[in-house]
Amino acid sequence: MTPVFALATSLMWGLADFGGGLLTRRMPALTVVLVSQLLAVLALGAIVIGTGGWSEAGPQLWYAVAAGVVGPAAMLAFYKALALGPMGVVSPLGALGGVAVPLGVGLVLGERPGI
Repeated sequence: MTPVFALATSLMWGLADFGGGLLTRRMPALTVVLVSQLLAVLALGAIVIGTGGWSEAGPQLWYAVAAGVVGPAAMLAFYKALALGPMGVVSPLGALGGVAVPLGVGLVLGERPGI
């Protein structure tokens, strides 16, 4: 079942990037990010409140707050790049950050990549 979820997640991320890039060619990137983040806050807020997950957050809540601040800024930059450049170039370059940052941190901390 794990491969199915992995493929579904990859498909959804790709569709979100493509859709966001298309929308930012028609309207300002800031509008696209604000609307998408507002919808995400409403959906995830309902899930957290409905499941009682808020009471179990603890100190990790601050990581979520930091991600909530940094994430939309990164999305704004990414969508602006998709609006200005060719999607086939911008999207893979943007995805490199998701690989390069953890790999770089792991190497700095003394870990070595393996199979």
